Amino acid sequence: MSMAKTDVEPLHAVVEGTNQFSSWFFQYVLGDNSGNLITSPLSADVVLAMVAFGAGGNTEAQFRKVLSLPTPSNLAATGYQALIDNLNSVKDNILTLANKIFLI
Repeated sequence: MSMAKTDVEPLHAVVEGTNQFSSWFFQYVLGDNSGNLITSPLSADVVLAMVAFGAGGNTEAQFRKVLSLPTPSNLAATGYQALIDNLNSVKDNILTLANKIFLI
């Protein structure tokens, strides 16, 4: 998959933020656990970003800080879409993401 030059900046910004979040996430989840663990910081990052996009005020600011989301919001949304598109373009592999948020 070939990306336009304008798509590279949002992707790069989201990947940097996702890497920072993943590092923090692993440190927190591992804590004092010395056993086996399977976890997906990318899934957590994507669903929390969905929440951040729907939040406002101080809540949005806190999500943006924890997730290291780039500004403006459309840069982050474009970056996440580019990341998912790139992951889906890997040949001979199937990636299925199913993240949903249910409001009550």
